[in-house]
Amino acid sequence: MQISARGFRNVIGLSILSLALNGCLGWFDMFAEHRPLAGTYSLMQGEGNPDNGLFVMEDGRSVSITGALHEIGWNQGYILFTDDNRPTRWNVIDVASHHGLKITESQRVADDRFRGINILTPKDAWMAAKQRR
Repeated sequence: MQISARGFRNVIGLSILSLALNGCLGWFDMFAEHRPLAGTYSLMQGEGNPDNGLFVMEDGRSVSITGALHEIGWNQGYILFTDDNRPTRWNVIDVASHHGLKITESQRVADDRFRGINILTPKDAWMAAKQRR
């Protein structure tokens, strides 16, 4: 069986387009497992495996709102995390207002809103979020 030059070009073109769309749009991410945190926020596995990093996602957004997590903790009101973007400062998400702020470790320990939040490694956070289902 022989493929014409036009047919060959069509197959190559569609293959390149398919690869570009899968990579750029993150279509395979829709199959990645999500685990709920609080409100509209959840954890998502990086590249289909929590060992490749965990990220915080918000419902309705196609990209993560964090870099790969270093530490994370949450309750129904707040999500605290450090990530690859700012590994030495705490990022805080107010779950109700969806606003973020950055705080130091001493601010986190001193503030009553955050003091009782258990801080976890990504691996432990993945397991804790699984138990919340």
